[in-house]
Amino acid sequence: MECFRSKFIFDHQICFYNDFEKYDFSNDLKVYEVIRVMNGKPLFLDDHLERLHKSIKISHRITPLTEVEIYEKILKLIKCNRVKNGNIKIVFAFGKKEFHHILYFIPHYYPNAGDYKNGVKVGILEFTRNKPHAKVQNINLVSQAKHLMESEKVFEVLLTDDRDFIYEGSRSNFFAISDGKVYTAPDSDVLLGVTRKKIIELCNKQNIELIEKKIKVEDLHLFQSAFLTGTSPKVLPVSEIKGNKFEMEQFTMRKIMKLYDEEIALYLKNH
Repeated sequence: MECFRSKFIFDHQICFYNDFEKYDFSNDLKVYEVIRVMNGKPLFLDDHLERLHKSIKISHRITPLTEVEIYEKILKLIKCNRVKNGNIKIVFAFGKKEFHHILYFIPHYYPNAGDYKNGVKVGILEFTRNKPHAKVQNINLVSQAKHLMESEKVFEVLLTDDRDFIYEGSRSNFFAISDGKVYTAPDSDVLLGVTRKKIIELCNKQNIELIEKKIKVEDLHLFQSAFLTGTSPKVLPVSEIKGNKFEMEQFTMRKIMKLYDEEIALYLKNH
């Protein structure tokens, strides 16, 4: 069961865990967002809500709730579950005649100290999103990615097109570093992750050269280091992709990791 805590919010009411599976939206268009809660506070909330509304707009639907209403529901969910740290999933389900929304805590895995020190292995999956900017539930992608991660024992899979260009992970964004320059796929080709956005902003502030360019799988050996970004992993070093091994103590990557952790601490302090 995806619902992780004892209570969730369905439309305008607080419901209990045992009732979660009776709500079936399998035939609806589901737009969603996952927000990390740290110290009882939703992290980078404004950025997440902005992306949620963009996903709805791209999906040709109308935003049914205001940001203030969503914010209040998030705080209510945190309070009624007495949770300090975790991940909240917000789902907007658009049926032919009805609209519903549901907020709940989901199981999460945060990389441990060893993952951040030694990096994680990553695989490759050929898969193209139809609307990369819209965070819409895609059961086919989830199924294929999960199968490959389990069979190859990797943390994540990078999605490629039919020409073997890498554009993003199944649940993360991807960056690589060569000669101190940071590379990531163009905005037009990827889901615009909130953590990715913060990393780009930090690179610009710190005068770290950032180049938007897709990387071919066969060219991975040209890069000294690589990392994933996302709500749960934050900035996570990649140790290996298809036999290509990367440096774990590369200066620019470690600097970006430190800057992002400082950005989180500053946000929590000011909110």
